[in-house]
Amino acid sequence: MVNFHDKTFHFYLVPKSKKAALISAAVPVEMKGTFEDFDLGVKSGDLTKSVFSNAMNVVFLGIPLIFHETLEVDGSDACHEAMVSGIDLEIKNKQETQ
Repeated sequence: MVNFHDKTFHFYLVPKSKKAALISAAVPVEMKGTFEDFDLGVKSGDLTKSVFSNAMNVVFLGIPLIFHETLEVDGSDACHEAMVSGIDLEIKNKQETQ
């Protein structure tokens, strides 16, 4: 909100990430005051929420990434495995009976 009559403003800026990240430093910032004398700060609740969110991302997303095997981007290994192993006979029989 900007009031040109009183020459005051109050902004609450919330950053939005363009892509997903494991750890983000995006914390909302509040600006308020007059045009000549203004304050810039971070609310303690927003900072706490950001720290907690980053901690949960590391625990629930980062740790499993460390211990899991990486997958091929194009899936060529999975496709090759499927071609070599052939078609499951139970599935083939069910499709023929329908």
